[in-house]
Amino acid sequence: MGTVLTHILRVTNMLSIIIDGNNNRQIISDKVKKQGYIFLLFWSLFSIISSPVYASPPWLTEGFYAKYNIESATFIPIESFKDPYNPQFTYIIENVTGTFFWKVEEIRGSSAVITVNFSVKGDAINLKSGKFTHVNLSRSFHLLVDINSRFILNTTRTDPFYFPYWVPIGTKAGEEVFIGHQMLENTWIIGKFYPYGGETIYTNWKSFSKNDVIFLCTDNMTGFRHLNPYVFLSPTFNALYERETGILIKIDFEPLITRFLNIFANIPFPEMVLDHIGIEPVRTTNSSSMKPLQTSSNILVSSIIFPSHVEVGKEFELSITIFNNSTLRTGSLKALMYPLNRSVSVLSAKEIEIGELRGLESREVKWRIMLQSEDEYVLRFEVVDDNTVLLEKNITVKGKLSHLKGEWLFLGITIALIIALSSIVLWRRRRNAYFKMV
Repeated sequence: MGTVLTHILRVTNMLSIIIDGNNNRQIISDKVKKQGYIFLLFWSLFSIISSPVYASPPWLTEGFYAKYNIESATFIPIESFKDPYNPQFTYIIENVTGTFFWKVEEIRGSSAVITVNFSVKGDAINLKSGKFTHVNLSRSFHLLVDINSRFILNTTRTDPFYFPYWVPIGTKAGEEVFIGHQMLENTWIIGKFYPYGGETIYTNWKSFSKNDVIFLCTDNMTGFRHLNPYVFLSPTFNALYERETGILIKIDFEPLITRFLNIFANIPFPEMVLDHIGIEPVRTTNSSSMKPLQTSSNILVSSIIFPSHVEVGKEFELSITIFNNSTLRTGSLKALMYPLNRSVSVLSAKEIEIGELRGLESREVKWRIMLQSEDEYVLRFEVVDDNTVLLEKNITVKGKLSHLKGEWLFLGITIALIIALSSIVLWRRRRNAYFKMV
């Protein structure tokens, strides 16, 4: 009974905060609030009388991780949510491939510190200029998750979100689940489970037949109140879970990076699919506070941008964005760029002063570079603090001749061969004529 009362108090508290919350922090109409109140009231009653939703799976332990493969996706970094029904963005990243990874770094009582990181690459299209660039995008962040309810403690009861990468073991078709709120389309997401009638799913971990899987279909509980010119940006999703473990197998939209990094990740076909799960060592920590874990170096590369075709003898721009993945301010940082295997012309300063970075702040640094010949160049990028290297990364750039230069080179080689062959023929004729005279 105590658990039920606690649950009722939690939901009642969330309802009151949603109804009476600060309107300056949320863009929720009165009608949407009323709908949210009614839905959450029914959801709380449903969760009390139905199968228990507070269930920590037995496999959840420190060091547990799950890795997923991403293929043929489209990513849209959203720059402004001033109007959540018409978000602002200037470029789209297509043909995205990469990985998504989450790992339990530490369990603190009933909470788990979870690291989430993804690393992808693709072709970025600037919607204003129409230019194409190759992009490497890598981000990492931490979540604090209640392992019983899956509620993400980084969020609030007025703006909640639940960790979607496992469901309680024993979840049955017909049950409903509350996912939380996305700013995109001002969406309050609910889901319902259905039997799975599809084909066998093959992963590097194991294969799943239709009887092994349960299907989750989510929806926007408030409906779409505005006509979004980009309808495909809806943050609802479909997902498949293994019945035995509750682990996520497939998903067609990644909701965490949209919620926490403002990056819309549409993964139509094939979806983001589980690669494998396992347990690996974790970093030890003496902290018992509820602060996110910090890595030994919190400086990360969040994007690398340069042209997909670099012409020899022509200047191009290499842009790198670094990210301070901690809550602490850094010292005075510097960024260095230099070649490893052959000489290049760095037309701007090789060393760039970055200065201090506040917690969770990013900074872009740029170099103007020119390659000397048609070859593969390896460039070393470093971030240093008082001569201590905090980050280093190798970047491979291939130089290619322009079509015009290639044609002139081909013509020059052809002319040289003709002259050489003509000289040989002329020399042989003169030699033969000389021997005949003798």
